[in-house]
Amino acid sequence: NELTELLSNNQLPELSRNEQQHLIRLVSAIPTIIEHQSTVDSFTLRFLLKSLTLPDNESLDSCTMWCGWLSESQQLLVDICVKKEVGWTELRRVGVGYWTTLPVLKQILERAAKTLFMKKRDPRECALLYVALGRLSTLAGLFKVEKETKLCEFFSKDFTLDSVKEIAIKNAYVLLGKQQYEMAAAVFLAAGQISDCISIVLKHLSDPQLALVIAFLAESNSTTTTAST
Repeated sequence: NELTELLSNNQLPELSRNEQQHLIRLVSAIPTIIEHQSTVDSFTLRFLLKSLTLPDNESLDSCTMWCGWLSESQQLLVDICVKKEVGWTELRRVGVGYWTTLPVLKQILERAAKTLFMKKRDPRECALLYVALGRLSTLAGLFKVEKETKLCEFFSKDFTLDSVKEIAIKNAYVLLGKQQYEMAAAVFLAAGQISDCISIVLKHLSDPQLALVIAFLAESNSTTTTAST
């Protein structure tokens, strides 16, 4: 709008550069807040205001994430605050692993996995997310498209078989020794070694939110498998 453009082109004398940038984000967020203020709960409005004014180099605070969890309009928050073509790094900033419900989380992670693959056309970039989502066949298909036959065949195996699990665990340790931490975590997870996977994510990737997401999805996949047997 005109005010945003005016503030972008004219530095106010009493404000620092960072303060003016915050003011610009605040002014830009006001139309969205006004549009939804009469139709959503206060937790949703608080989350919207904080996330829409968040600097690019910062992450949401725990209080705001708690508002997201209590929000009765999580899909709206995702539609407005979570860009469609983003990877895990961007999702971590807004704390999707802490406040979204399982259906919403899966939807977001599916998009993120596709985005990560498309950036470099390398299935390794999205392997951990796809395995966490229980989408081994999709991951195998991506390796097939990229003509990586060995990895396609590997992720096409039946990981419920003990013999396949043993081979996978050995491969995971080899990957760990090569410091290929995300792939090692993905292979451990495919083999059902959830604790080993989470240990790598915490120790080597330093990502507690991702560890929580993996544990959350693993529990969901286990419950779904049990229910279907």
